Amino acid sequence: RALRAARAGRAVAAGAASRVAEKRDRAHAKVKLQALRARQARRAAEVDVGRAKRLQALNAKHDALRRALVSKHRAATQELEQRLRESERQFKRKAAEQANEEAERRKKRAKQYADALRSGEPLHADKFHRQGASEATASSQDPNFSGRLSVLRPKGQKHEYTLVYLHQFCLQGTSYADNKPHYFFSQTKLPYLSLKVALPTAKAIPVTVHGGCKQYAWYDYKTDFEGKREDELDANTLRTTRDRIFRILDREVALLNGDASRVFLGGASQGCCTALHCALQYPRQLGGFVGVVGHLLSCSSLPQRKQRMPIYLYNGRNDEVMQWSWVRRTYTRFKDAGYDNVHIRVEHGVTHEKPVRKEREWILDFLSKMIPKQSAK
Repeated sequence: RALRAARAGRAVAAGAASRVAEKRDRAHAKVKLQALRARQARRAAEVDVGRAKRLQALNAKHDALRRALVSKHRAATQELEQRLRESERQFKRKAAEQANEEAERRKKRAKQYADALRSGEPLHADKFHRQGASEATASSQDPNFSGRLSVLRPKGQKHEYTLVYLHQFCLQGTSYADNKPHYFFSQTKLPYLSLKVALPTAKAIPVTVHGGCKQYAWYDYKTDFEGKREDELDANTLRTTRDRIFRILDREVALLNGDASRVFLGGASQGCCTALHCALQYPRQLGGFVGVVGHLLSCSSLPQRKQRMPIYLYNGRNDEVMQWSWVRRTYTRFKDAGYDNVHIRVEHGVTHEKPVRKEREWILDFLSKMIPKQSAK
């Protein structure tokens, strides 16, 4: 019994010691946990403080950048406004200078024209009677020339020949009658005083590539390839123009006792294309054709009966609207169709917009070949 009691006492003591140790361990663990939580709290507080400082620094940097951008934008705006004001002043100053220069040029041209009327050189306006639409220029500031006809009738001799000449796109026949009669007369080469010049003005029609705006045009353009290739045209407007030109030709042939060989047809640019189309389709054989900075339309047929008609074509190598690179290919159709009386002249340095001197030279070159010298005496 004593042994069992001793064993029981030791067991009780061991259990008590175990419980004390366990209680001590729990106390130590609790202390460690509290210390860990305290450290975590301190670290979280430190992180929050660091984040707040970084956010404050970023906000300060953002505010500084925003202020710098606002300042830079304000300075750029002020500089742009100053430049715009300066550009506006320069534009107004340049416009005023151009207006003054244009006024001086108008005065100079008026004086030159008055001198030319008195001397007959170089405009030779006194060699012709002006009739038709050109007479309206003296009575109206904004005359309507749509579909009208200007005529330069010879003063010095009997009417023996007629040239029907079609103007460029957006121009008028009156510009030749009023300002360029010297294109059809030369005091030194041959005085064509027996030549009558008919200068029709195209009708004002809506042009598709110009947004339907009405222009003096022989036919409507459906496309604008900027001179890189032939533009697409409206066949109906071309047909209407062809019928009108046929009526003019019929009247001139009748005035020359039915002799179509004394009637010539020609034109410049779109007028050249249109006139060439009409000359090839006209039922009778005309005396000849003169074309300036134009081309043969792809829709123009080449009838066999017109193979002997004299055709003179003048183009500029530097033409940016009727570029020679593709215009010459339209002329190869003449050779393929057996046309052996086609004369093509291409000159360097001649553009589309300003063939002014060359146009007169080329027209007179054609007329000197078509009109016998004795008829011009």
